[in-house]
Amino acid sequence: MLIREAKVTDVDTLIAMGHRFLGMSPFASHTDLIDDDLAYAICNLIDNGIVFIAEQEGEIAGVIAGQLSSLWFNRRSKVAIELAWWVNENHRKGRAAIGLLKFFEDWAVARGATMIVMSDLTINGDNPLDPLFKKLGYSVVERSHVKGV
Repeated sequence: MLIREAKVTDVDTLIAMGHRFLGMSPFASHTDLIDDDLAYAICNLIDNGIVFIAEQEGEIAGVIAGQLSSLWFNRRSKVAIELAWWVNENHRKGRAAIGLLKFFEDWAVARGATMIVMSDLTINGDNPLDPLFKKLGYSVVERSHVKGV
């Protein structure tokens, strides 16, 4: 497995992955995925944040994307915030997910981040990534709640 930084030539594949994500995500009942907006966001993260791709046998197996920021109440903090993390279904039993996360963590530390913020989805009342995050040293600090209006 190869992990590398994304290029603009990966955008169409990443958009397709975004559609698969939204298809299984509770966000689907609140919003649509607009290809042009997603392409813009991906290109912006390639230029101003980070997008790592996991490739296996010439196929893009997964992606993690994020950026550096600060906590709104502490401008001196340097926080790496994950904005997207997806591994295709046929690669979930392999090394892609952990490999991507480790590259993201290393990228963050190399840039002086003192905290890494990861998100997870609640699916049917369950948080399937909780055991993995706990095993890797993460703790739950806050959860989001969404209401369509």
